[in-house]
Amino acid sequence: MTQHLSRAAVNPDVHTLWVSIPALPSVVRYIDDYTDEDHSITDLTAERWLVSISGRKQRLRFDRYSSVPPLQRLLQAYAADRLTRGAAATARLNFSSLVHVELNDMVDLIQCNPAAARPLWDNLRAKIPYAEVFSGLKSLLVFLAERRVGEWTPNYLTFISSALPLPPADKFAGVRRRDVFISIEDEARLVRWVEERAVAAKDMSLASLIDTALIICSYQFAMRPKQIGVLRRRDCRIISPPSGNSSVHLTFRMIKQRDDSMKRMPLVRRIKREWAIIFSEIFARTMHRPGSAHFLDYTDAASISVRIRELLLDVTGAAWSARDLRHSGAMRMVDAGASAEELAEYMGHSSLESGQVYYATSATQAERVNQALGISDTYRQVASMGTTGFIHPEELKKLKGDQQVAGVPHGIPIAGIGACTTGQPSCPFNPVTACYGCPKFLPVSDESIHQEVLRGFREVVNFFYSTSRAETESPAFLQLKRTISEVQAVISGLGEGHAD
Repeated sequence: MTQHLSRAAVNPDVHTLWVSIPALPSVVRYIDDYTDEDHSITDLTAERWLVSISGRKQRLRFDRYSSVPPLQRLLQAYAADRLTRGAAATARLNFSSLVHVELNDMVDLIQCNPAAARPLWDNLRAKIPYAEVFSGLKSLLVFLAERRVGEWTPNYLTFISSALPLPPADKFAGVRRRDVFISIEDEARLVRWVEERAVAAKDMSLASLIDTALIICSYQFAMRPKQIGVLRRRDCRIISPPSGNSSVHLTFRMIKQRDDSMKRMPLVRRIKREWAIIFSEIFARTMHRPGSAHFLDYTDAASISVRIRELLLDVTGAAWSARDLRHSGAMRMVDAGASAEELAEYMGHSSLESGQVYYATSATQAERVNQALGISDTYRQVASMGTTGFIHPEELKKLKGDQQVAGVPHGIPIAGIGACTTGQPSCPFNPVTACYGCPKFLPVSDESIHQEVLRGFREVVNFFYSTSRAETESPAFLQLKRTISEVQAVISGLGEGHAD
């Protein structure tokens, strides 16, 4: 909906606004919480304000309301008040949403007797399809009541909160539909991509290291782009014990909290040991920078969101986003048996209620075991081959020994499952468990061999489950779950007639 700016559309008799509009301050000072920098606006009568929000310069446009000077001045006072009292991003969002409200409707709502506001409000809900508009209007009405503009007084604050309903909206609709959870196949590709980069970290450029760190933060910790971006160099702590196995800890802030004190609460996370070298390399290559420098070089949150989306598309071929990785991380926690308190701590939620939707959507405990065993109908065909073909058993015997895959994963001796085009000694990953699904792996075309591997791994899964009291979040359990899915994909491919 586009706002109508015709002078004829607005009742010119708005003098009641003039007498009660709060005076504009001489200067507005606010903090961009992404850069931790102070900013100020001195010309508050200007029709466009340039504000710094999440590291990016954005405009607040008041020229849209120039046909009604009292309304323009009122909205300038409202924006100034909200910038100084709350998050700049929220202030801009609420103000910008008002563009969808026609001028005469906004003036009517401001000038009306509050007792008559409900019919006007219901009329607006019928006309405007954007839910965020009504959050902006409520914020404006709260400002009017606090500043006693027109007939609005502090006595109406409860009325505004309870009697003017927001449009029904389900912000977790994607979670309930389960279309925001990254597939196991794409998750396997993503993890393998990170692991390959961790092995080659010392030879990578700083830009490539930072790209990998963005994905790790988003995937492992469900961090929002803004949380990733506000990381400073001092927020990365590297612990190097005499054993030489360094660990990396990141400290980041909670965001999107109504209580300002919660936003200052630090959250400490330890990078997976195998991936820690990515952050160690970034830290070592930026030694000359001060502790206050942005650790991952991004000066605004929007660019991080775009870059994560680009990387996910390159790696998985699907249009996943940082938000999808966050939802997927929450569901991994719930499916693994995390408590509501553990989930809230992982997600940075200040309330246990925020994560309840994941429990309502999660599969049952029995289904989680079926997924790991590879016998769930949902997961039976989820992993694709991701290989270049099959190799005949006789051809496998002719290859050099280092090109024939063999190993003893979880105590199970396995050999003759296929060939590695690189050579097993040159591969940094665990033999057998990392081979299935690898593009360099050529499975042998004998289905019975892979069936035997599948039976062996299922026995290990059952052993894990019975001895660990269903602790299905361990790295070994998750690795087995992924490998079993990929073994089944090989068997499925053979069953479709791809074998020689």
